[in-house]
Amino acid sequence: RKKPAAKAKKTEASSSPLPMFYNKVEALSAATHGDLRVSENDNNVSFASEANSIMLTAVEFSEAAHHFPIVFGGAELDSVPFVVTSHIAGQNAFVGKDGKWREGAYIPAYVRRYPFILLENSENDNLVLAIDTSSEMLSKDEGKPLFIKGEGSDVAKGVMNLCVSYHREYLQTKMLCKQMDQMGLLIERAADVTLPDGKKTRVAGFRVIDEKAFNELTDKNFIKLRKSGALMLIYCHLWSMRSWKNILE
Repeated sequence: RKKPAAKAKKTEASSSPLPMFYNKVEALSAATHGDLRVSENDNNVSFASEANSIMLTAVEFSEAAHHFPIVFGGAELDSVPFVVTSHIAGQNAFVGKDGKWREGAYIPAYVRRYPFILLENSENDNLVLAIDTSSEMLSKDEGKPLFIKGEGSDVAKGVMNLCVSYHREYLQTKMLCKQMDQMGLLIERAADVTLPDGKKTRVAGFRVIDEKAFNELTDKNFIKLRKSGALMLIYCHLWSMRSWKNILE
């Protein structure tokens, strides 16, 4: 099985606790998981029904901004961006009671790659494909096989490509967010939301672009943001603020 050439000192799954959704992560191998199959029902995302915020990568901003508010985490989270999917902790307004994502709404890559993820191999620093063996999407009886005669199936190869691409975008996104943070563009904010029944609630614990600081950037720093690609993220983020209403529909 071919391993990605990319290396990283730290991956999402190398930190503790495990990333959201993941409970029992194991490096995928034919010897251990040769009889596993993954569900063919790609529309079932019930595992994300309690996630009121989901990580986003830079390449997803332009599409996600039409559907969700995009916000940024604190410095302890490397300032990485998230989409807000609900005004209430433990709820995802985009996942229905049938376990399906809201029709027509963008599904973040973080959700689409589950139950797979990349792990760091401590022996050689390479990244290996891993799987959450506790996932209800896995079965020994139904679904698409991950291995055929001891070799990775087309499904496994496709998932590997998705996870490698996601990991590269994740690292690129962290770099862009760090650049914005170092320029003093991120500021803590809270959102006051009025519910359909008239009750009010507050969504807090996130950061947004400080428009005053952004407008006061020097020409030199503005050009740096344009050349790195961070400028596009800023504009998409500001546009996404129109999407707070979507989580109440």
